[in-house]
Amino acid sequence: MIYAITLCFNRPDIIRDSLDAFYRTKNPSTQIKHILVDQHYPLPDKKSVHFQIYRMAQEFGCVYLNPGRNLGLHKGFNWACKEMKMTADDIVIGYDGDSNPISPGWDMALVTALSNPDIAWSSLMNPRSKKELLERGYDEITVGGHLKVWITKNAVVNSVCAWRYSFLQASGGLQEPSEYYGHLESTMWQYLIKQKKKWAFTPGWEENDYKRNQADWQFTHYKWCYAHLKSWTGDFDSYLAAGCPNPEGAPKHLP
Repeated sequence: MIYAITLCFNRPDIIRDSLDAFYRTKNPSTQIKHILVDQHYPLPDKKSVHFQIYRMAQEFGCVYLNPGRNLGLHKGFNWACKEMKMTADDIVIGYDGDSNPISPGWDMALVTALSNPDIAWSSLMNPRSKKELLERGYDEITVGGHLKVWITKNAVVNSVCAWRYSFLQASGGLQEPSEYYGHLESTMWQYLIKQKKKWAFTPGWEENDYKRNQADWQFTHYKWCYAHLKSWTGDFDSYLAAGCPNPEGAPKHLP
């Protein structure tokens, strides 16, 4: 079975537009069980956000899950996988609440890439990933006789992607060095190397950063301070309660 998990930790209007892009551009014949995990985003208020995410799940035909609090990225994703009782043969797509795929049939490109038994991780191409692939190196191969993919030689930034669940099982689930968010790619790259598997990007199927750049400024600053500057160690709620301390010179947008 193919699953998709969206960790809903963003402004509801951004999530709605992202879900609209998902269903507008996916292959109509692909059967995907889509899970929305309510991660308790606090802006403008949690009660309103809960209601809107629940209604979105009904509207788009998704499974609504609520762990009761913000579990963070990797723990929230792993929790959803266990709740859905995924098995080794399953494929799971990670689709953020601000993702914006622009190439019709992107989901089948990700799944087709995984038909190569050596590939355990496949990702859509985006401007940031492409820049890092060109800088750090890749090999181009063809999968299934027609799909050209770039096999990265190093850990690079990642967004919409798919994993073999067997790979995640063998890795103990998704892993990050931080409690809530940040540097998943470099951590999971080490598990990929240990299992002698490969990570493919799809140059013909893309996403852009249009929705990513519309996030609440408080959330953008929090992610920068938490994951990059390490100037804040708590969750987003605690950052808001502290008045959103932002070191001088921190950028307004994530790189």
